[in-house]
Amino acid sequence: MKRLFHGLIGLATLAALLGWLMGRGEGGRVPLAAAERLSVSQVSPVPRVMSASMSAQKSALPSEGREIVDKFAKAEVLASQQTEVKTASGEKLLRRVRLVRDESFKYPVLRVEDEIVRTPQGDRLVRQNAMVGDHVMVKLRNPKMPEAELLKVLGDGGASVRKRMPASGLWLVAFAEPKTDTVPRAISRLSKLEEHVLVVEPDHIMTAQAAATTAPAWAVCAGRSLC
Repeated sequence: MKRLFHGLIGLATLAALLGWLMGRGEGGRVPLAAAERLSVSQVSPVPRVMSASMSAQKSALPSEGREIVDKFAKAEVLASQQTEVKTASGEKLLRRVRLVRDESFKYPVLRVEDEIVRTPQGDRLVRQNAMVGDHVMVKLRNPKMPEAELLKVLGDGGASVRKRMPASGLWLVAFAEPKTDTVPRAISRLSKLEEHVLVVEPDHIMTAQAAATTAPAWAVCAGRSLC
């Protein structure tokens, strides 16, 4: 009887061990469909546009009293435009876009996007986003494509290739006589050239937003071209 009891315990232990090993083996596998999707996303990313407009942001506005400092208050303003809207809570929100010149940056012409809450107590700057204002970053499907060919299909007489970065495959496509809408307009046009363009996005410099529960926080990101 003792031998039978020990034998049953041994069989139960062996069965549990086999079950654990089989479960571990299945858990470590990646389904074929998921593996294929991962491979495609890494090798052939679809053309994308990084929006140059903060109007697409849907996060709630900071609580009353929170604000940030205008980092470009002393910069020379080359052009400016603004619109005023009402938020769901009834607050007045001013969206302002400025084209400024700040010589402390490698590329001094900047597009600065501001969101300002207007209250009877005064205006509060709650969001600020800055990027290079006269060029965008482009990655081509064929990195050996001649510059003249890209500029020809782009069809903008004021466009030029400012810089090519072989290591990353990025080109800086610049535009003469920039305006407040130069960056979003360039992104819109280049994103339609799917046959040639893989990725197009702004050359971001920094983004700041007034925190809802902590002191104003800054997230500074130097664009690849500023490194």
